[in-house]
Amino acid sequence: MALGIGAFVALVGFADSFEEQWQQFYRTKGTDMCVFRGSFMNKAFTDESVGEKLRGIPGVADAAAVSFDLVDFTPDVSAVVQGWADTSFEFESLTILQGRRFRGDEPAVMLGEILASSIGKKAGDWVEVQGASLRVVGVFRAQDAFSTSSALLPLHQLQQLSGLGGKGAGFDLRLRPPSPGESPEDHLRRAQLTIESQLPGLKAMPAAAVARDNHIVNFIRSTAWATSVIALLIAVLGVANTMAISLAAGFLPAYRGALFSPTAALRYE
Repeated sequence: MALGIGAFVALVGFADSFEEQWQQFYRTKGTDMCVFRGSFMNKAFTDESVGEKLRGIPGVADAAAVSFDLVDFTPDVSAVVQGWADTSFEFESLTILQGRRFRGDEPAVMLGEILASSIGKKAGDWVEVQGASLRVVGVFRAQDAFSTSSALLPLHQLQQLSGLGGKGAGFDLRLRPPSPGESPEDHLRRAQLTIESQLPGLKAMPAAAVARDNHIVNFIRSTAWATSVIALLIAVLGVANTMAISLAAGFLPAYRGALFSPTAALRYE
């Protein structure tokens, strides 16, 4: 039971920490909403042209197309690669430590500080991404661990390397300030309804909800509950088995004494 409780606490704590990192990932970039096609658990790639339509919706200050991929930089180091346009508002959250940001669709890559240290690269070096040799034009620091451990590619470069054409994972949105007297929750809800009504087929979710409903977080929480249930079942069976053995051990001397007493022996004869 103690092991089960310990595993549950550890897994739930890890899930909470992971969720907080996702929350910080969106919060530090100034992302208020995420827009994608399909469901968050099963996304379909979204046309990049949708960005102009999103920017034309009242209440939307800016929309940044994003794409993701998982890349092996060395046999021992894998990291998430994010595809951004060089005009993305999300660059405002980064601090350039070495070099510069990429320009346009040049064959270049920017490395987060932690990732650059892990693979031993700096600005001016070359790395291989999806079979293509790219120059490291910059090393950056972010306020969240996820970004600092990832790499950034020009959006079209990542789409080309991943065979996505003009499509991406979705859009990160920055909203205009709420109207006077409007609560943040109502502001997000109104923007969500407006986007989904004007662009049927797209799903808009507040960034906080996306972080909370992340499939990795849900998987860890489900694992925590499953582990605790299994541990509890094993504990109950163990206690029941111990009680049965104890009862048997208590009755056995009396049973043996009654069976092998002289009176019992005479009766048997």
